Amino acid sequence: MSDRRPAPWLVATVLAVAVTTVVFSLPFVVHWAWPSLDSDVLMLGNFVLGGLLGVGAVIGFLHWKWEL
Repeated sequence: MSDRRPAPWLVATVLAVAVTTVVFSLPFVVHWAWPSLDSDVLMLGNFVLGGLLGVGAVIGFLHWKWEL
């Protein structure tokens, strides 16, 4: 079996696209499911979720890249 790993730029791109997709689409889904939610609460929640997902993606990438 081959022990080849994907290129780091490919892994970083996939993680960035996944985080970006969730962060940009989640407000629309939440607003559709809960239309009475205040926009400030939605914006703050999306900001926090984006930060957590972004940090998780960076930590995951570094773990994968450096095999920690």
